[in-house]
Amino acid sequence: MDDQPLIVILNKSVPLRLNSYLPAELVAIIVAEWSLLRTPDHQPPHAVIVKMTLCSVFNCNERSENQSSSGVHFHVFPCRSKSPTRFRSWVNYCKRKNFNPGNGARICSKHFKSEDYNQSDLLRQQLMPNIKVKVKLNANAVPTVPQNFEINVDNRSGKLNWCKCGQCVVMTTNQESVCCQESEKVKQVSGIVGCVTNNVLFNKLVLDKDVLNISRHKTILKSKNKQKKKVLCKSEPQNKVWRYLAYKQFISWINAWTTIGKGNRIVIPSCVIYKIRQTYPEENDVYVGFRPNDKLPT
Repeated sequence: MDDQPLIVILNKSVPLRLNSYLPAELVAIIVAEWSLLRTPDHQPPHAVIVKMTLCSVFNCNERSENQSSSGVHFHVFPCRSKSPTRFRSWVNYCKRKNFNPGNGARICSKHFKSEDYNQSDLLRQQLMPNIKVKVKLNANAVPTVPQNFEINVDNRSGKLNWCKCGQCVVMTTNQESVCCQESEKVKQVSGIVGCVTNNVLFNKLVLDKDVLNISRHKTILKSKNKQKKKVLCKSEPQNKVWRYLAYKQFISWINAWTTIGKGNRIVIPSCVIYKIRQTYPEENDVYVGFRPNDKLPT
C-alpha cells in the first residue's frame, strides 16, 4: 500500500460512520474531532488527515502506527531503473495482482532476515536500545522470509491427520488439504468456537442466500466478462454459482484487502469447502475442486 493520507470527511449534520477495520487510536482521533465539530463555537476543517504506511505484502497487516510498539520498521522499494532485477523480486514477493508500487510503497521488516541488514546498524541498535537507530538494508537485500499463508501441504491428499478443527474432510489434492486453524487470520475470526464454520457470522456472511444475492449483483455490475454476467444474471442461478459467491464472500470476510483472481489464487480450508458444498450441493455430487488455473474451487 502506498503511504497516502487517509481522509475521513466529517459532517456535523450527519451521524458519524466509521469502517470497522480502522485501528482504535485512529478512531479516537476522529471521534474527538467530530465531537468538536458538533459544538456551535468551533469551526475546524471538515476533514481529518492521517498519514499511515501499510506493508505492501499480501496478507500482511503491519502498519506504521505499530512501529514503536512492535519494533517493526518499513523499507522503500529499490529503484526500478537502477536495480530492475531486485525491484522485480520485491514486487513478486508481495504476491499481489497487477501490483505496480508507487513512491510510497513499503515492505515491513518482518519479511527480511537479520543477515539482510547492515550489521553495524544492528549492533548499535542492541547497544543503544533507548535511542532510535535507523537500520539499513544491505544493497542486495530482498525479502525471503516465508509468508504465514504459505502452508506445507506435501503428502496430505487422502489423509486427515493435518486437521486441527475436527470439521475437515479428506480432499483429493494436496492443495485443498488445509485446515482453517492453520491460518492466523482465520483463527482470529474463529475465536473460541474452534472451526470457523461454527462461527455465527460464517453462516450469515458466507452461506446466507440473501447476502450472496447482494454479492451477485455487485459482481454483475463490476464484471467485464460477458459470459460470467450471463451466468450470474439468470433468475434461478445454479448451485455452482452460489458456491462461487460463497467462496468470494469467505475471502472478503477473512481478508478485506484481498483481491482474488489470476495472480492471487487462494486455497480455501477444507472445512469451509465442505460446508459450502453441503449447503449448495451439486446434483451428481461431482466437484471440480481447486486447479492451478482456477480462481476458486467449484
